[in-house]
Amino acid sequence: MKILDKISTFRLYIILFIAFALSLWIINIGGFLGLQSKGVIINNFLVLTLYSFINNFFFAIIFGLLFFPIYLILSKKSNAFALKIVGFISVVVLFIELSLIKYNLITLILLGGDLWGYSFSDITTTASASNEYNLSFLWPFFVLPALVYILFIVIKKTLTERIISPLILLLILSVIILKFSLSEVSAKENQNKFSFLIIDTIRVFGEKNSNIEFKVNSDKPYPLLQSIEQTNDVLDPFFNENTEKPNIVILIIEGLGSNFTGIDAEYKGFTPFLDSLQQKSLYWKNTVSITGRTFGVIPSILGSLPLGDEGFLEVKETPSHISLITALKELNYSSSYFTGSDSSFDRIINFIEYQGTDLIVDQKSFGDGYSKTVTKEKNFSWGYADGELYKKALSVLDNQSKPRLEIYLTVTNHEPFSFPNSTSYLKKVESKIKSGIYSENQKKVIKKSPEIFASLIYVDQSLKEFFKAYQKRTDYANTIFIITGDHRLIPIPQKDNLSRFHVPLIIYSPLLKKPKQFESIVSHSDITPSIIAFLHNRFRFESLKETAWLSVGLDTVSNFRGTKEIPLMRYKGAINDFIYKNYFYTDNTLYQIDKNFDLTKISDSKLEDEVKQSFQYHKSLNQYLVSQNKIYPDSLKTFKVHKFEFTQQQLKNIESKTKDKNPDEQFVIARDLAHNGKREEARLICNYILNEFPNHSDVRILKGRTLAWDGKYEAAEPEFLKVIKKDPYYDDAYLALLDLYWWSEQDAKSLNLIKKDVLVNITNPEISFKLAKANFRMNNAKRAKVILDSIIKIYPQNQEFKTFRETLK
Repeated sequence: MKILDKISTFRLYIILFIAFALSLWIINIGGFLGLQSKGVIINNFLVLTLYSFINNFFFAIIFGLLFFPIYLILSKKSNAFALKIVGFISVVVLFIELSLIKYNLITLILLGGDLWGYSFSDITTTASASNEYNLSFLWPFFVLPALVYILFIVIKKTLTERIISPLILLLILSVIILKFSLSEVSAKENQNKFSFLIIDTIRVFGEKNSNIEFKVNSDKPYPLLQSIEQTNDVLDPFFNENTEKPNIVILIIEGLGSNFTGIDAEYKGFTPFLDSLQQKSLYWKNTVSITGRTFGVIPSILGSLPLGDEGFLEVKETPSHISLITALKELNYSSSYFTGSDSSFDRIINFIEYQGTDLIVDQKSFGDGYSKTVTKEKNFSWGYADGELYKKALSVLDNQSKPRLEIYLTVTNHEPFSFPNSTSYLKKVESKIKSGIYSENQKKVIKKSPEIFASLIYVDQSLKEFFKAYQKRTDYANTIFIITGDHRLIPIPQKDNLSRFHVPLIIYSPLLKKPKQFESIVSHSDITPSIIAFLHNRFRFESLKETAWLSVGLDTVSNFRGTKEIPLMRYKGAINDFIYKNYFYTDNTLYQIDKNFDLTKISDSKLEDEVKQSFQYHKSLNQYLVSQNKIYPDSLKTFKVHKFEFTQQQLKNIESKTKDKNPDEQFVIARDLAHNGKREEARLICNYILNEFPNHSDVRILKGRTLAWDGKYEAAEPEFLKVIKKDPYYDDAYLALLDLYWWSEQDAKSLNLIKKDVLVNITNPEISFKLAKANFRMNNAKRAKVILDSIIKIYPQNQEFKTFRETLK
């Protein structure tokens, strides 16, 4: 009775607690209804809502206990004030929960420890891509407080002091008993979203700090290192003999999952060109990407590299390694990387530049004649659509005698699914819905997201046009095309956790003897080992004696089988999932994979122990390789990576000024030092930033300017030219370069920029003014007058332009 009396004393706090719990439950039910509307199949909605009630009420219990001391302290001053403060905190938590539900509706996954794997810039960029985040998202600020208040008033009027005490005790005991007695209650999909975020974050950081010990063989400190001869050449039997080294073209298509391509795909019919190409190719039906987002695709395909803590690209001190790009340099290949988006997103540019890639084309390189996709709602753009990317790439490729490695990373098949002539593709989607080949639920999914399926048709059509154009090239007959997806389309409901990684892998070439389909399980990490083995078999690497791949290469057995052990990173933050031969381990549950890539839950404690042991081994291996820099010895590398090195004193000085600052803030520090005459210190910080962000144009320009101010013109010039090569439409680089030529009296070089088509953008009047001055000093006053007259006409108030023009009379 004393307990009941004590509970009754805090009646208003308990009522607020119940109102909070019910509010959590109500918005989660709204989330389930939202998932259903997107085509997610919920087998038993009533059971789901019951489990959700248990989880949300349990979360509310924890919340109530945590904030009770705050309420108790504040209530001594004023009970009403204490309730308002706790009520405000409750609404904040509800808003977080609703935001996480919104994220779940957009991505169809729960936000967990991956949140901490992205920079703030990456998060805001990704959020901007979604049309679902707009002004309407502000309604919870008004609705949630009202919901809590209304429930509070209703419960207050309904529950008397006599009822509330036994009721709350019964509820708490029932929820706790059910929570820990029914294993299904704690399934991920039933969880309170905020509690999942907290628990998963603790798990991720726990794994990061676990320092899993890898048992190192003293005779083999580099566990992946092996002779190049040890990787079997499984591709050679499928190709005709050729005397010339083939071009290698790798096309990584955003969001291209196996559910959407192939004649037996779940949503077949949206990629007719790719479907037809599969019939003429080597096609691996059961391929997996090793990550659930784009961040892992480049290092896995091009380097068969480990994952690190948050993906290989996020490792601050890049471990020594080799890749397809660096290996092919020995065979005299040129390398190119093409993307329509910002190559610095996910730090991809760092990896690409580390390899010494010869040509990098991203959204800064397009210029006039290409249409950038922009959403009408938010004026947001990921960059250039696939068709524009292929057109740009073909415009810069030539029929050079050197064999080529071309790498393409597309962006169209990603939110906000914006691309040219979208209306006509949406009409094609309507036509396909009426074709009668889809189930009612499939139709529901397609109708809910027609822009996604229209995007698939556009992506496929763009590929078709690319191949049509490539066929006109003289080197087409000696080209090998490798096509895959970076991961499965995220916003479309997936049947299970494995589905997220399931992508097609197509190798097509006019050099193929005949097409063949394989059902064996392979991954992106198998691609480079097999290409290197194939080229070594035919053309021999002389200097590259040893390799270090995470995989042994592609499996070319036709029938379904699983022989590989593949760690998978669902999102940045932790290795969550694991393929062990033909088994899949996820969320502490073991499944068997069948030939259709469907999962069947199995219960076999001996097998599960075996899988867990292997999983633990691969996680410890991953940590050892990356943290100890034991992938590939520097001494064996056949290429050198230019990195700035610092003495201990220099590092101490740099870190004292830049600690806890992001690259842009570090740049401001360097700029201030330069303007205060401390140019050596400024250059040190610039080099420090460029080690991590080699594509930071402003930093490189600042470094070049400090060198020019010190009269070191020969050292400064390459810095400006590097920026222009990567960012040919950035005025600041041209202004800096033209200043250098003026100061060093190299006016002929200024004029040669136009002759060589290096100066591709002369809309900036300052650039034109500097060219006019260079012409004058080169005794071409007539040309200088023409340039000045043209810019004075546009900028008649500019006194500097007019004054210089007067001197030419």
